[in-house]
Amino acid sequence: MLFLLLPGCAVSGQARLEAAHTSVDTIPADSLQSQSVPMAQPTRLSIADLGIDATVLPMPAGACPVLDPPTLADAYWVGCRSEPGTDSDGTVFVIGHAGAGTAAVFDTLPDIVAGSRVLIETDSGTLEYTVRSTALYEKFGEAQESPELRLRQPGRLVLVTCYLENGTTLSSKNFVAYAEITGALAR
Repeated sequence: MLFLLLPGCAVSGQARLEAAHTSVDTIPADSLQSQSVPMAQPTRLSIADLGIDATVLPMPAGACPVLDPPTLADAYWVGCRSEPGTDSDGTVFVIGHAGAGTAAVFDTLPDIVAGSRVLIETDSGTLEYTVRSTALYEKFGEAQESPELRLRQPGRLVLVTCYLENGTTLSSKNFVAYAEITGALAR
């Protein structure tokens, strides 16, 4: 399934200089014990390294292929993709806004690095993902053609926001963090 990622940006003059393209090969999975957590819609996302703790709301499958989160404060699970769980059948996408001088849920996401832990809560339990790499894509063309972004892989999480640089308030790029499941704790 192909879709267009367009997390928008709130207005102001905050600048981002340059996103790091980072990657790691092996990260020990030691923070949560490994249990079976059935697929379910995500309800909360937290990234302690970045101070992100946010409600996750569903973005209906009908919103695909163009995705623009309706609020600044919440993250959105992309309903035309997989639900998180140890039995997930594909890649989970969570998107959110970055703001330029206006607070938004993923303002700090471009500061994430390989090795950062992302927790996703569902009614079935908590899933821990570890960031493996990050990338920048042009919203139009490059994002739709990226084999890595389009890859459907069980146990994979993709976080997406717009990328603000050089004092701009509009963005032609998406910042993407790729993570893999490294632990699970059932409810």
